[in-house]
Amino acid sequence: MHVRPVRAGIYKNYQGLKYVLRWLNVLTSPRHLTYLWLERMRIRNHPSHGLIFVTDSLHDEFASYYSNTASHCSVISPGVDISKPFRSQEECRLQLNWRQEQTYLLFVANDFERKGLQNLLLALCKLKPSIMLAVIGQSNHYPAFERQVYKLNLTNRVHFYGQQEDISVFYYAADLLVHPTLEDSFGMVVLEAMLHKLPVLVSDSTFCGFVHQLRDGVHIKTIQDPRNPTQLSEEIDHLLQDFPLQKILIENSHHLTFSHSWETVALKYEDYYQQIIKKNR
Repeated sequence: MHVRPVRAGIYKNYQGLKYVLRWLNVLTSPRHLTYLWLERMRIRNHPSHGLIFVTDSLHDEFASYYSNTASHCSVISPGVDISKPFRSQEECRLQLNWRQEQTYLLFVANDFERKGLQNLLLALCKLKPSIMLAVIGQSNHYPAFERQVYKLNLTNRVHFYGQQEDISVFYYAADLLVHPTLEDSFGMVVLEAMLHKLPVLVSDSTFCGFVHQLRDGVHIKTIQDPRNPTQLSEEIDHLLQDFPLQKILIENSHHLTFSHSWETVALKYEDYYQQIIKKNR
């Protein structure tokens, strides 16, 4: 399980009369009813059925809606390939035709709006002109973000690279991953950046599930309110100038990624599968 409960998306933030009206809306919506039924089937308690959540916070959220999850679940975070060879920033910048003297922020997502690109663009306006932004991924609202870049006069500072088969070269070439997500059940890009020894500025655990496993100022630097462009720009500027802190984040976070290797994750999955098999003998 790596996405939030359907019930959370339907009912959260609705109270009183609005909650009742929302219920009536759901009861008259075949689509909502189908999604709710499918979710209940996915989490049903059965001897041959187990649930694996990517974070403790996601499990806790499901448990708040479905009390039966605790008896047949485990929490196993995703993994990364720790065997990839290291590449220098200079080499990767030459490959991407990035200027060595400029500073590059990296944003990686397939849902620009939910991952906070709009606020990051506003924050970029408050930063020095020598700071560039590379955007990796795709979005259904891609044209709207291109228009925002044009209106903010950031055309020469923001570069959209679309979907990439291998993002490693961008992680190694950049100076900082900025992930001002508004909702992330895990936050895979944070783990990937840590693997590539790239310091990370990310929304706090209110918005990003993986941050529950990390320490602010030790593994990553957190943003308390990613919806605030001024706060976001100040955090970016501070971290870019604090080289001792960058070194601490890189060393600690890279070391942590070894506990998230695919080999380690695979053994956890195997162990959980064996537990389910034993229940059915």
